[in-house]
Amino acid sequence: MARPENSSPVLRRFLRDAVRTVAGLSAAVAVLGIQQRRSQADVLRLRPPGAVPEAAFSGACIRCGQCVQACPYQTLKLATLISGPAVGTPLFYRARYSLRNV
Repeated sequence: MARPENSSPVLRRFLRDAVRTVAGLSAAVAVLGIQQRRSQADVLRLRPPGAVPEAAFSGACIRCGQCVQACPYQTLKLATLISGPAVGTPLFYRARYSLRNV
């Protein structure tokens, strides 16, 4: 059975456009998901007790992680990549632990 000569370019164009559409939608969903997590991380950011204000803290912290290792109650964790400019700084998680019970 003979195939029309112009069907191959039409099929290739369709497949190319379909792949581009799927890739574009996947990228958009990934970016929106990261942005949503970043906005949640900004809202929930708590610094260690007794820390200086946020502007001074981000300038003074050298992101060494020693405060996380020295914390006796394991309530400090380092910020992850989705935290934006706060990456590597300590965050206080009071929801997981209560210092009142100590």
